[in-house]
Amino acid sequence: MEENKNPYTFHLLDLLQVFWRWRAKIIVVTLLSGVLMAVFSGPWFITPKFKSDMIFFPTVNNSFSASFLRENGEKADPLEFGTETQVEEMLQILNSDLMKGEVIRRFNLMYNYNIDTTDKYKYQKLGNIYDHNISFKRTEFTSILCTVQDEDKQTASDMVDGISLIIDSLKTAIQRQVAYQALAMVENLYHEKQQEIKWLNDSLEILAQMGVYNASEQAKTLTDRLSKGGFSQGEIEKQQQLLAKYGRAYETLSRTVHLELEKLSDLKKKYDEAKVDANSSLTHKFVVSKSGRSEIKSYPIRSMMVMVALFSTFLLSLVLIFIFEKIYKPLRQGNAETAKA
Repeated sequence: MEENKNPYTFHLLDLLQVFWRWRAKIIVVTLLSGVLMAVFSGPWFITPKFKSDMIFFPTVNNSFSASFLRENGEKADPLEFGTETQVEEMLQILNSDLMKGEVIRRFNLMYNYNIDTTDKYKYQKLGNIYDHNISFKRTEFTSILCTVQDEDKQTASDMVDGISLIIDSLKTAIQRQVAYQALAMVENLYHEKQQEIKWLNDSLEILAQMGVYNASEQAKTLTDRLSKGGFSQGEIEKQQQLLAKYGRAYETLSRTVHLELEKLSDLKKKYDEAKVDANSSLTHKFVVSKSGRSEIKSYPIRSMMVMVALFSTFLLSLVLIFIFEKIYKPLRQGNAETAKA
């Protein structure tokens, strides 16, 4: 019985044989692709870009009052590096539209990237270039790497420095939106408490003008005078009636004023803290590395592009020739023999 043979089976030796027969043409085509890639990846066809980067750690504390003013409770340490939570929060801010808009506005990227302002897709194009040239990512050490690429080396360095400042100003602005609201609420409560205490003091003043200024002490004094004599019975009874009528009110108002003054003192501390938080800020990052202006272009990497071109051209040409010899030619010959038969 005749053994079935698959005409499309091959071995590594077949591939080597094909390469050896076509080696001259494969080598020429491969070298030619490398030369072309070296030419077309040069500055005549691809504008080179320079890269600057910065590595920083977010801070844990963002409140000045929490770090320095609070007397009770545990103070936040302004020198402590941020944890994973702070890193994720910072990345959300860095990748937000607020951050992107501020960088675009401050460095006039619409002009810097040569985008036609009359193009209806100008913002989409600007966003695509921005995402390609500016990136933020978390490192393995719980820090954040900021990378900027630009056609001008000085612009790339300036943008990294500018982003470093924008990080602080943007996060401070976000926090102050809440800080100003908190300040307004505490300020209203503080002033309301002041008015309430003023009303209580005015009531005590009225009682004092009526002759009730310390009910408990006045009652003791009247008792002593009654026992020692020297005052008329009618005068003492008049004072006793006055104390009986307004003494309890005086004591209640006096205790209320004392309690409200303690509350006012607490509100004053919170009010002072809120004012500090609304008008002061700490840095939100610790910069540990900044590359500055780069003198070596980061894109394109011509040597890498040439190597990729050489390898891909060599492999592609070898595969195509192998398919041509081992599959296409036998198939065409088989069809020709069938047609003759």
